[in-house]
Amino acid sequence: MQMKRHRSGFLLVDILLGVAVFAIIIGALTSGLAFSHREVLGSGDRVRAAYVAEQSLEAVRSIRDQDFAALTEGTHGLTIQDGLWTLSGTGSVTEAGYNTAVSLANATDDRIAVTVNVSWNFGANRSGNLELHGEVGNWRQTVTPGDWSTVSEDGSYIDDDTPLFNRAVAAGGYLYVTSETSDGGDGLYVFDITDTSNPTRVASSYALSSPAYDIAVSDGYLFVVVGNSSTEIVIYDLSTPETLSASDIVATINVAGSAKARSIAIDGTTLYVGSVSGGSAVSFASYDISDINSIAALDTYDESENYNSIAVTDGYAYIASGKDTAELRIVDVQSPSNLTIPTASGAYNLTDTANALSIQALNGYALLGRASVSVSEEILLFDISPHVLSSSGPWNLEAGANVNGIAMDPAATYGFIASENDSKEFSVVNIATFAAGGAPEIATFDTDTGVGRGVYYSWDLDRSILLTNSAIIILQPGS
Repeated sequence: MQMKRHRSGFLLVDILLGVAVFAIIIGALTSGLAFSHREVLGSGDRVRAAYVAEQSLEAVRSIRDQDFAALTEGTHGLTIQDGLWTLSGTGSVTEAGYNTAVSLANATDDRIAVTVNVSWNFGANRSGNLELHGEVGNWRQTVTPGDWSTVSEDGSYIDDDTPLFNRAVAAGGYLYVTSETSDGGDGLYVFDITDTSNPTRVASSYALSSPAYDIAVSDGYLFVVVGNSSTEIVIYDLSTPETLSASDIVATINVAGSAKARSIAIDGTTLYVGSVSGGSAVSFASYDISDINSIAALDTYDESENYNSIAVTDGYAYIASGKDTAELRIVDVQSPSNLTIPTASGAYNLTDTANALSIQALNGYALLGRASVSVSEEILLFDISPHVLSSSGPWNLEAGANVNGIAMDPAATYGFIASENDSKEFSVVNIATFAAGGAPEIATFDTDTGVGRGVYYSWDLDRSILLTNSAIIILQPGS
């Protein structure tokens, strides 16, 4: 009996301990659930804030479309008057309680840098802020290039190694250039070109582990095509170009199949990607990039060929292709989620079988460059004013070498050519003369820094950037 009483005491202690442990577990679970609930709420707050920021940027674009002059420097709020967005005050508050301020600053005379700041405070552990950066241009402005019948060097950057530069794009006073990595190249280069006579490399400590090919800028983001089969497209936030690094990467894209992306083009909120053939590669793909945090694949088109360069205009993509019977491939992209080939004229078969390497299409013309051929010319001009191909043309011009890069000014007054011709790595053609069947080449430039590998034309600077094996050369009209 004494042993039973002793055991009863232990049972009581066991019960009390069990209750205490249970209370601790319940408390921990309750605390964890509460913490998880706060985390979910906080995450939702940020997602909604990102949507508010995107909507604010779209509102600025809407105001730009109404009247570019209405976008004045300073910090503003946004409101709707008579069904139209307008700037108002120094800030605004959404119905959900998000404070929004839109800061505008002149990047150039015809472009405005936009910073959208969204902040919120919904109580304990539910406050924060985020920023969205972008840039809008005055698309109505008429830009007249200088007289490119003569060409001179404005400035240059010559590398000690052989980066083998590929493609370039300029935005907000900076030039972004891709390169190979096989012979000392860093893959991606950033230059301050505020003074075009003295391009200064910045972010020089950053290098890629794989080569980079094509490149584009849209709404404050840099899109780079790299030689990585799992992340072919790398996207950077350009808030601080002078210190660009891996920490600025905001998204990547793995193109469907075993695609090896080589070319891109951006039209509005749609990204188009061209790949080289092999395996289960997809030749052409479209993506919705309206939300950089949630990029959506739209559609693909495949013919197991290299799509080396893409230009998009007036609802059609014009592609420099490796297909022997369709070196110029045309894709109807009026509905990016339903890529189709025009039945009347979806391709043009060039004489001989040399691949098309480069293309630009603007203002009713497409200018295409191809690999060197012995029986035909390497530069061709197409009339695309009927939105596909005109019955007139194409017109041909001998380059005497591979044409690796093509650029045009927005009015299609001039075409700028980068080729492997040892005596004229850069040349200028007059488009009107070309289309009239005359002799279109009006200027050339010779360099000893390697072959012409790419060319970019900056319409706001009226400068052409020639890319060679080891140099970036900024060229200007006039002597």
